[in-house]
Amino acid sequence: LFPQDMRKYQSWLATKSPYVIKHGNYSPATLSRKTTILKSFFSFLYKESYIEQRLADGFKISSVQKDDRPNRDLGPKDVLSLLHAFKEQQHIVMFTIVHVLTTTGIRNEEFCKLRVKDLCKDSILGGYYLKIDGKGNKKRNVPVIEKVVETIRMFRKARGLEPFKVADKDSPLFTTNRGKAFSVTYLSRYVKEEINALPKGILSEEVTITPHVFRHAFAIISNMHGISLNDISRSLGHEDQKTTTIYLEKIFDKERH
Repeated sequence: LFPQDMRKYQSWLATKSPYVIKHGNYSPATLSRKTTILKSFFSFLYKESYIEQRLADGFKISSVQKDDRPNRDLGPKDVLSLLHAFKEQQHIVMFTIVHVLTTTGIRNEEFCKLRVKDLCKDSILGGYYLKIDGKGNKKRNVPVIEKVVETIRMFRKARGLEPFKVADKDSPLFTTNRGKAFSVTYLSRYVKEEINALPKGILSEEVTITPHVFRHAFAIISNMHGISLNDISRSLGHEDQKTTTIYLEKIFDKERH
């Protein structure tokens, strides 16, 4: 294989791959993400001497315009509408997922990995915080307000789980109905199904809801409350503020108008 072969593969992936033939074209954002993953993989293979050619250099640059990205903007009104709808249904599981993800801004995989021991009392400021093991093994502490702690208690009671004080500290903080920790795939599928089951008109505009959307909502709501970009970025665990800016670029455009 040579670098130019990667461009041929990239073209095949976008136009003639089995997925495209069956389901239609990938979105620009999806193609960009796939290109980034492939380039990283082949760069690793070259760096570790598994291959002799710099195949990663053969990929065309795949950029995404902001209008090409899926709409992931969810403001406080829509979040409250979802919380109200799930509260009306007494759906404590979905109420908790939305409540926790929106008020903490943690990633899907961080939510799934949480153990009972990760919910800690703050002896200095009072209240609670979550010990998060983020990307690249980077750790951070995320404050949790009392209302959310009470929601977590309700979730555990609804699932038949023991209270924090007596539960096995290494057991999952959140579980499926089978008592197992959520996987990222299951969490995403579960949230989509439960959101789609809600009556139409709950949201003010069409947004494809995934667990990651609530991370965007955390950034948007924080910005609306005057929190600086730097502080939002640190809270989200972003290494580069440019990533946080992507979350907020449509909001920034509206503010500048």
